[in-house]
Amino acid sequence: MKKLKKILSVLSAVMVLSTCAAAVAYADETVTEPTEATEATDQMITDTNEIYDMINEFVENKEFPRVTVSTILVGYDFKVLVHIDGDEADNSIKTGICDFIKENNIDETKVIVYVVDTGRIDLKRLHKLKDVNGDEIVNVRDCTYIASRIAKGEELNEKADYNGDGKINVRDAAAIAHDLASGIFKF
Repeated sequence: MKKLKKILSVLSAVMVLSTCAAAVAYADETVTEPTEATEATDQMITDTNEIYDMINEFVENKEFPRVTVSTILVGYDFKVLVHIDGDEADNSIKTGICDFIKENNIDETKVIVYVVDTGRIDLKRLHKLKDVNGDEIVNVRDCTYIASRIAKGEELNEKADYNGDGKINVRDAAAIAHDLASGIFKF
């Protein structure tokens, strides 16, 4: 029963960490610098719901392709996450969104904008390189493999350091969950 509770707590931690894995993996520091309120408005907009509504409406009105606006919990604070699925050419979309944030006096520390180039990934090679449990495909079984081995106190091979930080811990399972959720490993 103790082992089951430990495994459940590790898996819960994986789920919590995976919600903010995108922010950790793809955060752009240029977007998170706070700015001063301009004279045109009384104060900076800091309410996450209001920021979400404003950015989402802007993205819909501009009809930007492959842009997703969502909210995530990072630590104890909610942030607006703007995911642009594209390549370097889509940096103009990112620039447009960042300009909108500045022009509308939105607190930049509440927004994470990032571009992910999923079109240049060799998926079969990536599966073999990043597979942890040896079945030659990256899937949720790799997350549970890491979590259960950690909970049992068992040794893991170097491939288990999925996020490359030099440590094998629950953050590696969360990084896999993030990559699965973002669609990187779809065939």
